[in-house]
Amino acid sequence: MTPLRTILWPFSLLFGAAVRLRAWCYRTGICRQQRLNGVVISVGNLTVGGTGKTPMTIWIARKLASEGKRVGVLTRGYRGHRLEEAGQRAPKGSAITSDEAIVMQKQLGEQVRIGIGADRFTQGTRLEREGVEWLVLDDGFQHLQLARNLDVVLIDATNPFGEGHLLPAGRLREPLSSLARADIVVITRSEHAPAVESRIQRHTPAPIYYAQAELDGVFRLEPGILLPETVDTLPQRAFAFCGVGNPPAFFADLRRWGTEIMGRAAFADHHAYTRAD
Repeated sequence: MTPLRTILWPFSLLFGAAVRLRAWCYRTGICRQQRLNGVVISVGNLTVGGTGKTPMTIWIARKLASEGKRVGVLTRGYRGHRLEEAGQRAPKGSAITSDEAIVMQKQLGEQVRIGIGADRFTQGTRLEREGVEWLVLDDGFQHLQLARNLDVVLIDATNPFGEGHLLPAGRLREPLSSLARADIVVITRSEHAPAVESRIQRHTPAPIYYAQAELDGVFRLEPGILLPETVDTLPQRAFAFCGVGNPPAFFADLRRWGTEIMGRAAFADHHAYTRAD
């Protein structure tokens, strides 16, 4: 353990005690869950940082919509809200400020409704009044106040258990024993990870699946303008930069797709790019 983690270790113990107490209160009914009328599918994880929750949320929502279901997505949105709720005029084509929600709306179009806000129950109730019957709860594993019908938990094979320590000494948001609540576990960024599987199976009998990101398209970018046309493949050589939860995974995907990375820059998750950047 590094000196910094040694210093933070007592705080991790306190954090872990609070997390366990909170889960126990919901499990025993001391804290009551709010329940929506529709079917709620939660997509979440155990660690901070990117495990692929947003792409998985989009994939599930699109799959349900393709089956003719009336689907909505509930997302907290990073510092996000609908502009009309803030008394502002929405830009054409979007009334959303959260970057994750904008990605979801662009990917899903009008076939899926998006509810943004920390109060998922209120947003879910609003969507149900609009006819939504199936709700996908983005980043919902720790959102215990809302009842769900299915818990899908994503684990990143490149850093599955957050250095093995709870926050702030490590990256775990909950102890591994919390996997007992999972109905399905998806190991992302891998096709075969037996060691990760073995450790997961110590805590849950849930079925385990694998998922990897696929290249959807490459957009041409000129200063300040994202051009509508796409090209079929990535360039052979590139300078790569990103502001996501797991930058090394993004760079690894680029290499897997055949791009030689000549240089790189990693910004904080949800980074707001400036002209200087």
